[in-house]
Amino acid sequence: MNRDSSSSPTPRRRKSRSSTPRVSREEASSLSSQFRDLVNSLPDMFNKLLEARFLDNSPPSGSSFNQS
Repeated sequence: MNRDSSSSPTPRRRKSRSSTPRVSREEASSLSSQFRDLVNSLPDMFNKLLEARFLDNSPPSGSSFNQS
């Protein structure tokens, strides 16, 4: 909420308070579940990226060092 208030010069808080939320409860719950899945998958993705990077880098670098 701090980002929105700082980025936009017009005060959004009054509008959001009076107006009804545009996102329905079902949409919000599905979005939150998707976000939770994404957050849960992030460490696994990061580990896979690290493994791929090490697998890609270590054999060529070792062979190149041995060759040179």
